[in-house]
Amino acid sequence: MLKQIAPQSKPASLSLATPGGTLSTPDGHALTILPEGTVVNYALSADGSNYVMTLKGATFGSMVQLDTAVGQIVALN
Repeated sequence: MLKQIAPQSKPASLSLATPGGTLSTPDGHALTILPEGTVVNYALSADGSNYVMTLKGATFGSMVQLDTAVGQIVALN
């Protein structure tokens, strides 16, 4: 979704309306709705072209990470 909204430079931050709510860009583009209690970490590269996003679930603490620089989704636990 971010690739469609911002094909070149990605947003500097993302916002979560409530824990487990709508994940959005700063200008209000809704990306997805996350389950209650999901924690999101989003880190943008220095040139703004790539990012690493980590999602941690509340129930079991499972984590998944997307690194767009290498194009992989990695389950962390």
